[in-house]
Amino acid sequence: MRKELPLAITFISGIIVVLANFLAPTWFVEANKEVTLWFQITSALFCALGVVNLTRIHSKRVSQQREGWIFSALIIASMFLFMGISLVVGQQHQLYKNMYNNMNVPLNATMYSILVFYIASAAYRAFRVRTFEATILLVAAAIVMLGKAPIGEAVLGSWVAEWTTWILDIPNTAGMRGIQLGATLGGIAMALRVLIGIERAHFGGTGE
Repeated sequence: MRKELPLAITFISGIIVVLANFLAPTWFVEANKEVTLWFQITSALFCALGVVNLTRIHSKRVSQQREGWIFSALIIASMFLFMGISLVVGQQHQLYKNMYNNMNVPLNATMYSILVFYIASAAYRAFRVRTFEATILLVAAAIVMLGKAPIGEAVLGSWVAEWTTWILDIPNTAGMRGIQLGATLGGIAMALRVLIGIERAHFGGTGE
């Protein structure tokens, strides 16, 4: 029963969600609302578990003063500071909004700005002309970058902007739709494997 009961719950919940969204009979719609409510409750429990786990790991690092323990202390302090303020005054309070906008938003922007260097490094390796496909990628990327930069159209003329629009609207859109279709089919296949009990990695095993 350790695996049969979770498999049965997974199957029944999945069938309810599928029927409620595709066939929409009244009983399944109401059952889907109940399943969604339980999903939200479970998600909240897992968030609480994450807080406990994060506190346990980083408090141990702080107490032993391992390398980088000061960052662990900052993580714990920031987490409980934001949590305490949101519980006391609420997330719509001006104090919480100011802290979020003046602390979290700049830190996120800084983190994403650092990724530019990794993107530039990956682009340099990808744009080296070794094959015909790499040549097409290099030419298309150069046209798009010049077309999006103001200096490109000013130096080379309006054809750069026109070609950039064509590349983004035709080949790029076709490629993105292909990727999305492939990802969707893969998601459906994985969902079916979980639904009928073939995929069991979420039980802590290796899969089959």
